[in-house]
Amino acid sequence: MDAFLHRIFAALLRLVGKTYVMSPELPAGFLVHMLMRRLVWFLRALLRGRYKIFIGPGVKMRGAGRIRIGRFSTVGAHCQLDGYGRDGLVLGERVNIGDYTIIGITNHPSRLGKGLRIGSDSGVGQYSYFGALGGIEIGSNVIMGQYVSFHAASHVFDRTDVPIRMQASTDLGIRIDDDVWVGSKVTFLDGAHVGAHSVVAAGAVVRGTFPPYSVIGGVPAKLLKSRLNEVPLNETPST
Repeated sequence: MDAFLHRIFAALLRLVGKTYVMSPELPAGFLVHMLMRRLVWFLRALLRGRYKIFIGPGVKMRGAGRIRIGRFSTVGAHCQLDGYGRDGLVLGERVNIGDYTIIGITNHPSRLGKGLRIGSDSGVGQYSYFGALGGIEIGSNVIMGQYVSFHAASHVFDRTDVPIRMQASTDLGIRIDDDVWVGSKVTFLDGAHVGAHSVVAAGAVVRGTFPPYSVIGGVPAKLLKSRLNEVPLNETPST
């Protein structure tokens, strides 16, 4: 039975375009549970007029007509998705949004937000937050842990005679290029740009621009080394 279920599961993975190899140690009970849950989530999406995607229980969509979700993507349980933005909310194929994640674009009638775009084969862990007022662009093959947050807007507080809430705000946006690994509890602030093939250490607070192949971490985040040579910036290569 285990071998039969493994063949079925492997065939389904190929069908949806997944490229990873399934562990041969997985017991039949685990596979049955995953298959049944996926079937229920697939049927739930069909009932909501969404085809070839998976939607968990308790998902709320605001401005659903502006939300585009690519094939075989998954929206986890109890997520909140907001499509009210100039560019809406666009998820590529095989994107995974972890349970209890909130995606907000426009939260106040004073200004229409820009939106969020996530490329194919990217995913974010549970309890994450996207504040996409100034726009967020995330590339393909980006993997992110739990409790990751994006804040694509910031308050100006130069004046002391006016409450901060009544002063201007910035909306530079946030950009994460292709093939980036983001650890859990990372915070991205307005204007952050992380180049392709980079690694962001868990707990980092990221602002500013970092080149491709960077390894960054800290509060505030700093460039620790480059993946191109794996030599820390404060060391000289040995001869």
